[in-house]
Amino acid sequence: MAHRPVRRAARPRGLLEWVEESTEQLFRLQSERPELVHGDISEAGLVRQGRARAILDFVSSFTDQQAVSSFAAMTRGALAPDVPGVFDL
Repeated sequence: MAHRPVRRAARPRGLLEWVEESTEQLFRLQSERPELVHGDISEAGLVRQGRARAILDFVSSFTDQQAVSSFAAMTRGALAPDVPGVFDL
C-alpha cells in the first residue's frame, strides 16, 4: 500500500495547536535547561520531538471510545473480524 500524505483538513482539530505548543516548549527547554533535552537536538530534531510529544499527548487524552473510533477510522474496520470484542466498548 502506497503512503498517502495526510491532507491538512483531515488532521484532528486541535492537534496542530498541540504540535506548535509542544515544539515551542521544547525549544524553550533546550535554551533554558539543555541537560533535560535528549536525542537529536538539531532544529529539525527538536521539531520532530515536539510533534511526537504532541501526538502522544493528543492520543493519550482520548477516552476509550474515542480511541476505538479513531482506530476504526484509520483501519476502516479491517482488523475488527480478527479481534473479537475490540468494538464492544
